[in-house]
Amino acid sequence: MSVSNVPSDPLELRFTRFLEGLPGAEAIDRLVLPDDPQRRRKADYLLEGRKVIVELKTLTEDPSPKVAATADKHRHRDDWPMFYGTADARKVLANLPDGEAIYAKMVNAVGRSVEAAVRSAEEQVTHTRHVLGLSDAAGVLVILNDSIDILDPYVVSHRVAHLMRRPRTGNSEA
Repeated sequence: MSVSNVPSDPLELRFTRFLEGLPGAEAIDRLVLPDDPQRRRKADYLLEGRKVIVELKTLTEDPSPKVAATADKHRHRDDWPMFYGTADARKVLANLPDGEAIYAKMVNAVGRSVEAAVRSAEEQVTHTRHVLGLSDAAGVLVILNDSIDILDPYVVSHRVAHLMRRPRTGNSEA
């Protein structure tokens, strides 16, 4: 008998099943909602007697090509290190005079998909609060990633923490 470590269902489906198994969980897509003429996107779940609004985001876009494109802009340089295979970007850039700036551009490129997910979730939670009249409900963002190695938990949490500390524009209350 062989045992596989690979789950048979995608992470998003497994997590959705988990949420739906919680007592009192409500899938927002299955609710009859009050009229919303603007047809704004809503969050995914309500929990704890509608005290918690949950939005799920699954990271699907691999930003690795953006990192490679940033590196490609500098490969022609005489001071660009020669190496084969893959290498840690920080080590490759450590001895370049503008290495930190190049690394910052790479990190920014990696974090854009996370930023888009956070901003979208903020809007969806805000719209859900408004449409359902849940002004005191807590908003929760769950970010799922089961296939994009470059978006490891440290990178994702760093970007989310940065976004949570930013000044709000007034477009969302999440």
